[in-house]
Amino acid sequence: MFSTTNILRVNLRDIFIATIPVAIIFCILILTGYARVGIIDLKSVLIFLIFVPLVEEYLFRGLFQSVLLTKLSGSIYIVSYANIVTSIIFSLSHLFYNDILHSFLVFFPSLVFGILYDRSRSIIPSIITHCIYNINIFIIYNIDIF
Repeated sequence: MFSTTNILRVNLRDIFIATIPVAIIFCILILTGYARVGIIDLKSVLIFLIFVPLVEEYLFRGLFQSVLLTKLSGSIYIVSYANIVTSIIFSLSHLFYNDILHSFLVFFPSLVFGILYDRSRSIIPSIITHCIYNINIFIIYNIDIF
């Protein structure tokens, strides 16, 4: 189950490195025309930038991935099988309110969040990185780039 013993174990270097892939996703979003102007309100900002990362990381890393780590052993390079399964479920969950391209692109940051969880056994680095990703996505979706 979810462990709180290492809850404050945060490696800022890992978080910094983990935010690099978001630049690749931004390029894909821009090139495919996903950048658009949106309506900004405080409630949406708080939900998208803080509440969603907290809930998703608690659910997917703190619960699913932590349980799967006890059931599945092994990895591909630095990505555990538990992380891969969790990331697939995470991506599929985004199909309920996004299109297939967005859901596919969510898979890769999810792997990054999972690697951070595997390294620290804490959801804090995943939450921080997820918030940073969402801030950048929020900027892309709410600023007219073209």
